Amino acid sequence: MEQELVDKKRSLGGFLTVYDCLDSSCKNGSSHLVTVVGNRREKVRVVDIRVKVLDQTEAPHGTLIVYPGEGANAIERIGIDLDDPSPRVMLIPENGGDLRPLLDVKSIDLDRGEQQGFEIIALTSNYRVKWELELTVAYGQSTKEKIRIRSDGTENGAPFDTVPANRDGNYSGGVYVRDNSTGEFPRER
Repeated sequence: MEQELVDKKRSLGGFLTVYDCLDSSCKNGSSHLVTVVGNRREKVRVVDIRVKVLDQTEAPHGTLIVYPGEGANAIERIGIDLDDPSPRVMLIPENGGDLRPLLDVKSIDLDRGEQQGFEIIALTSNYRVKWELELTVAYGQSTKEKIRIRSDGTENGAPFDTVPANRDGNYSGGVYVRDNSTGEFPRER
């Protein structure tokens, strides 16, 4: 996350959110950059990716800071609809088209030191959701291992945190939306 956004969040005491769409479903959520790295002597294959919801609470009423995307898509974009009872990791096609489960479309095979980066767009309109990714990887003859990934890239760090807009639209600290042409965050309400 850009230092500017972190500073703005700290100064306003608010929650960061993006506004994006998965298929025709547009809502608030969060954007995260994740890099998966092969760290075994043999090739590692990701055979399953799941979203594990850890906690759901009502949307906050503090300060909402919206940061629209800037359109640079050099890595795979994947989407997660956290309002789905069984959220799946879906590939967001570069040129439009239907969302499909990531591992139905792409295979992820990593040699030692090889990396695969993802931008995760996680959306919700119902609850503030804390969650983690759970990857099942296979290597060697038949060894499988589950790996959890949280917001800091470790298994035990803070979970990913996705905040929706609250339903009544009232924020005690206001709503600030980043203007990408100026980089400023004017107060909208």
